Amino acid sequence: TPFVGWMSFVRSKLEEASADGHLRDGISVEEAAWHIVATFFGVQEVSHQLSERADLLERVDLMWDFLLPGLTK
Repeated sequence: TPFVGWMSFVRSKLEEASADGHLRDGISVEEAAWHIVATFFGVQEVSHQLSERADLLERVDLMWDFLLPGLTK
């Protein structure tokens, strides 16, 4: 399964961020990793379908603009 490796990688980065005090209290790194990976791949697919990925970089930047405030202090 391709997503499991990505979830593990993202989870490890979130654990580092949590240890450094960058994540909001109560954030489940397991759940956050799942949602980040699912959102990232969803953004890629929608961009592919609607613009042949012409807007992918902008859409990924916007994805982080939406997600990071909910995760970080």
